[in-house]
Amino acid sequence: MFLRWWRRRDPLERAWKNVTSRLGLVAAEDGTAVVTEMLDLPGDVVLGAVHRLDRAGDLQAYAFWYRRSPHSRSREQVVVIACLLVAASPISPVSWRASRKLHNVIASLQASATGGEVIAVEGAEEFNQRVTVVAREGERLRGLLTPAVRRVLERAVTRLDPPPAITVGESSILLAATSAEPALDTVEFLLSDVLSLYAALNGDPG
Repeated sequence: MFLRWWRRRDPLERAWKNVTSRLGLVAAEDGTAVVTEMLDLPGDVVLGAVHRLDRAGDLQAYAFWYRRSPHSRSREQVVVIACLLVAASPISPVSWRASRKLHNVIASLQASATGGEVIAVEGAEEFNQRVTVVAREGERLRGLLTPAVRRVLERAVTRLDPPPAITVGESSILLAATSAEPALDTVEFLLSDVLSLYAALNGDPG
């Protein structure tokens, strides 16, 4: 009951409805359950309405936003705008993450925290200077980072500010942009990039 009351009055939810309507997205009946389970969201997160592409074949492409609890010191609101693609067949043999280029020390610390390593692609210096990729099984991943995949990753992490974090699992792709000033219109770019990345990982040169 409280959740329904909140949704009727929250300005983000009203704005979200306008954006999803313009993009032709439809309400996803299973969306809340799928997003909550796959992202393992903590209990204090407020999840807005989840929408999806109406016709995506064997794929399910969800768009949604959620609000994290404010930081205890700054009390600043943090909102995440995200797109989650779930496929019926495998996408990647290993799990990995990509982001706009991080400082080497920060990238190394993040990789160590997950038991992974920072991946550099031989002969792709421009890509290496713009994108940080972290994975546990670097050798298996390098073969997936084709020119087509690198183009999508580079575009995805450089054309939006703040840039999205990209997480690829065995059968899912998540693009999530975190900001104190949510720009819901960015979901159009996130949705385009998540579909493009899926196509590139499946051999479409784009």
